[in-house]
Amino acid sequence: MSSRARPLRGTRPTLLVAAGAFVAICGLGLGPAGAPAAAAAVGDDSPTPAEAPAVPQSAVASGTAPAGTPTAETPTVGAGSVTTDADDGADAPSPSLREEYRAAVADYLVEAVAQSWQHDVVAVPPDAVQEWDARQRTMVDPQIRALEDAGWTVRIAVLPHIPYPYESDIDTPDVVGGLQRGLTRLAAEDPHPRTVYLLAQGSSTSFSIYEDGRLQAELDQTYAVGPPYVNATTSAPALSYALRAIGAGSDKPELLDEETAAVSWTGERYRTSDVAGSQIMTAAFLAGGIAGGVLLILSLLVLLPRRSGPLARIFGTRIDRAHEASALVALRDRAARAHAKLTRSTRLSSSFESSLDRLPDPEESYSPLVWAGWVTLEDEWSKRERKHCFFRPDLHADGEEDAEVLGARLMVPLSDLAAERIGKGRAPSYLSLSGIDRGRPYWTRASSPWAASGYGAFGPLHEAIAAMPAEWRPAPGAARVKRAIESARVAAPSGSAGASPWARTALLAVAAAAALAAGIVGGLHDADQLKKVHMAELGAPGSLVDDPTAVSRQAVAEVVAAAADGPVVDPWTGLELIGEDLPAVGDVADEVAEQTGRDVRVIGFDPSLTGVVDGSDLADLVAAELPAGSLAVVLSSSSAEIVEGGITMDPMSDRPDRPEHDSDDTVTDRAVAQLRWAAEVSWITDEGDEGLTDTDDAEAREFEPTPDTAEWENRTWVRTLLGAIGAALAVIVAGTFLRGLVVDRTEPTTKTQTYTTTKTAGKRNRR
Repeated sequence: MSSRARPLRGTRPTLLVAAGAFVAICGLGLGPAGAPAAAAAVGDDSPTPAEAPAVPQSAVASGTAPAGTPTAETPTVGAGSVTTDADDGADAPSPSLREEYRAAVADYLVEAVAQSWQHDVVAVPPDAVQEWDARQRTMVDPQIRALEDAGWTVRIAVLPHIPYPYESDIDTPDVVGGLQRGLTRLAAEDPHPRTVYLLAQGSSTSFSIYEDGRLQAELDQTYAVGPPYVNATTSAPALSYALRAIGAGSDKPELLDEETAAVSWTGERYRTSDVAGSQIMTAAFLAGGIAGGVLLILSLLVLLPRRSGPLARIFGTRIDRAHEASALVALRDRAARAHAKLTRSTRLSSSFESSLDRLPDPEESYSPLVWAGWVTLEDEWSKRERKHCFFRPDLHADGEEDAEVLGARLMVPLSDLAAERIGKGRAPSYLSLSGIDRGRPYWTRASSPWAASGYGAFGPLHEAIAAMPAEWRPAPGAARVKRAIESARVAAPSGSAGASPWARTALLAVAAAAALAAGIVGGLHDADQLKKVHMAELGAPGSLVDDPTAVSRQAVAEVVAAAADGPVVDPWTGLELIGEDLPAVGDVADEVAEQTGRDVRVIGFDPSLTGVVDGSDLADLVAAELPAGSLAVVLSSSSAEIVEGGITMDPMSDRPDRPEHDSDDTVTDRAVAQLRWAAEVSWITDEGDEGLTDTDDAEAREFEPTPDTAEWENRTWVRTLLGAIGAALAVIVAGTFLRGLVVDRTEPTTKTQTYTTTKTAGKRNRR
């Protein structure tokens, strides 16, 4: 096996130097020194005077640069320019290494796009298939047609990140210089009157202009100055913006909506990794929750604490029906006792007799005002000094306070219940024909003796009744009062009073409806924004690869098969391995092959993150394609790994320790150490599972729905409604809980009575 010829598939350094010198002499791949930005990028790749005219910077965007005058052969070195002088520092790469790298970048670009450009305007190499899909192509097609109609030839390349060996101090200017050299070669091979080349790498897009195969404007970028900002999650927005800038002759056109960044209604930027379904649901829930929560807070702070007017009666706190019925029964019983006492009395004044004759029997009336009137008349006849609460005449007054009555400030007697509620800024509990805290307050009926006297607040009630016209009769009570009396013994009264159940229900319904509507609006808004960050997964509709598993296996199989004739380096990986001594690795592999009698291959393959091959599966893929009993050392930018084809280490033999590497070791050092280690290992046939299984491939893989499809619309509405309905339910639950924050006591003396009863019982027990 050692006698096998092993030609190196990668470009040897000496050949690259010679090729770079030849290109420099012929003037290929060289840009003008006059363009400031591009000169800094290209460095020493400047053309000869007769070959590349200088282009004014103002002509870069317009694409109408005239044929310029010759420039000096020596490139201008400005800020950020790349030089190759010997005094750049000890760590600077040698001119030959830099030349080798730029030539490799140019070779990679030509190999990646030349053949594709013969059939299509957009070229996407296998290392960048995850960066492009059908929706992005649809986005840039109108701009491409517009430029072509204007006489341009458009060439677009969607490229992966171009790697470089960082430890060699090769940097971005060398990448740009290599790309410019490759474009110049491509333009010379396929010249057109006006050609714009656009290179997209992620969200970054650069362009260069050629006329008749001659460079007019070096690689440059057009940036959108926000806000709004360009969408940086996919390649198409920046491409679309650059195409429009070139066509319009302006370097700052306004961004189209589809070119702007995807921003949720909360202001957060979305990324390609965000799961659309959960983001839509979250946006809907947050929008609905915020809208409903604000309405709940407003209802608590604005509506419920009203002191007067219709809102106070609707949204003010009111006692529950059971307590109302209990209080009305107690008032009626007191009125009946007062009626019996007054009707038996023989010491009545004429005004008393006149007022008694005008009031119906409490047992025959269902008017709470009449019942309170009998109680008040009995107190006046008995000449008791106690007064009745102005708002609730069925309660005794505990003092007098300044209160608002029909828009006027009056000093009226109040119970501590009324004083407590007014102190909280709420409407006081009141008595009316409809009961307690229901209907229209009695004092709003100015033609009644109840309002005229205020049940003793403004004067004696019996005099107010006697002063009424002869035809006056008390209004009958509401039918609900009769029902309340009949149900008084059914339910136990509550010790707290809240807003009207109907008012609370109305508030919650409004808040929940607003939450539902806001949730739908928020969900649909974010669904529309998430379209901008959607990227078709490999194998999904719209992607460039129908079967990524088969394509990745085929790519690895081709590399493994080619390595049978000698070390093979993938073009993209070769950019990382510039400066490595791959022929030395090949020589060591031959030695190990002779020692072990096995097929030993050298493979330089480090899949890009945007390519079709998954780097985590690379070792298994290589092992599956290797012939049985063979070995391979797989090289990447910073590692070297031994991969076995159907063999494993003999557990019964002495196992040599795997080599340990220092951070300063090159990939060549690591590969040689791994191969030396493999030569010392005793290998036996692996009886376990071989290669990859097809279990996962047999199952149908589910992909994210594509925007503007029926599946996308269905998913959008389902997730939006789930989030909005969830927010509405949360608002209802929160509103139900928060209603307890706006409650009052139903009986002002409940605590006092309980304390007195407990204290009296204690004294009796001690006796």
